[in-house]
Amino acid sequence: IGVAERERSITRSSTGVPIIRFSLFAGKYTTINMIDYGVIICQRNGQVSICGTCHSDGTGRFTYADYLNTNYIGEVSYSVAVVLLNGERSKLHFLGTIMLDEQFPELTKRERKR
Repeated sequence: IGVAERERSITRSSTGVPIIRFSLFAGKYTTINMIDYGVIICQRNGQVSICGTCHSDGTGRFTYADYLNTNYIGEVSYSVAVVLLNGERSKLHFLGTIMLDEQFPELTKRERKR
């Protein structure tokens, strides 16, 4: 199982939620139907944590909305580990990195005029 290089992207929704999209292809001994789910791993500030899980649409395409990092400001890197129906887990596949800037700076508190 692998991640299709051309079919992966990390963007931000209009509300600031990071959206991770990627496609998987089956290997020699597996099929797309054998994939149970993907575990999304994120790394920020040098710490690695599990963000959540996502399921395929049946064709090997996945979409994950990362609500945990909506208000985070800084760089976040994402990877996925695929879990098969028989419980086997794939190696970690790197998906990409995004720089999350302040989404709505005009809504933040402004300094009082002196």
